[in-house]
Amino acid sequence: MAPPKAGDITRAANDLFSDDFGGAENKLTLKSTAANGVALKVEGARSNASGAVNALLETKYTHKPTGVSIKEKWTTKNVVATEIGVANKVVAGSDATLCANFVPNAGIQDLKLKTALKKDAFTATMDVTQKAINATTCFGYKNFLFGVSSNISLGTFAPSGTKFTVGYREGDLIVGTSITDAAKVDGSIFHAVNPAVQAGVQFGWNRTSGATSLAVAAQKRLDATSFAKVKINTAMDINASYVVAVRPGVLLRLSADIAGNALASDKHQVGLHLTLSQ
Repeated sequence: MAPPKAGDITRAANDLFSDDFGGAENKLTLKSTAANGVALKVEGARSNASGAVNALLETKYTHKPTGVSIKEKWTTKNVVATEIGVANKVVAGSDATLCANFVPNAGIQDLKLKTALKKDAFTATMDVTQKAINATTCFGYKNFLFGVSSNISLGTFAPSGTKFTVGYREGDLIVGTSITDAAKVDGSIFHAVNPAVQAGVQFGWNRTSGATSLAVAAQKRLDATSFAKVKINTAMDINASYVVAVRPGVLLRLSADIAGNALASDKHQVGLHLTLSQ
């Protein structure tokens, strides 16, 4: 089996810390699939802090005989993002996606060509824009994963954001660490304690500023239809969520963002996310 992309070596821990939180806004998501196979998603969100309302309309269709996929997304920022992708056409394990943003009063912007190649021994990606190239590769050896990524400016051909990542996977444990530009160190530990409980730790150190960070997170499946999760960092930012499948096609998430170092303040936020799908 092909190793993951370099950026996904620590994905299990990253997902534990990022997914299913959202006390800063209230959101409604509608998902459906038309009879011809077009997947539709409509989403609206209101910020608790500013009251601003944002929305998007997304469609996705895959032509199975050719493997060509087309995805379009319109947002209330009046930007239409289009992605056209094809898989396994050049060589087995390859895919390529052309991305472009269209702004009515400015024309086409942000052209990008994303390519990837997955083989048993390695996974490589290369994203090309008008200004830079981002390239990554990841190799696997037994339980170890080795990844490297870098951005190269097409103007100066100078690399930046060069990151080396090492991961170790064994059973229910995933450990990863990375060094970026020889100055920033990040690490994570993900542990599936049992089928119902997941736990993780993230830590970081910046050699330039001397700043350090530490965060812990956990998720507990309460029953077949619901789970709860929480995370906290050294700044005493506390995020908690409760997610429940109310019935088939109805998913409710209740989230809270708590300023643990200012419990008597009005900095706390509560958010709701309702997803209706067909």
